[in-house]
Amino acid sequence: MSDDPKNLSHDEEPMEEVAGTKVGHGKAPFALVIMFLIIVIWSVLAWIRPSGT
Repeated sequence: MSDDPKNLSHDEEPMEEVAGTKVGHGKAPFALVIMFLIIVIWSVLAWIRPSGT
């Protein structure tokens, strides 16, 4: 019984977030993936070819 009211109040909050996330869903993950790839490539290059040598 206590789970029901908890679920209702918890469902109302994410609803607003979902609406905002839906709008930028196409851009945010894409930018994050690109940034992640750049960081990975940069770290791999730095590991293979250290600037000290």
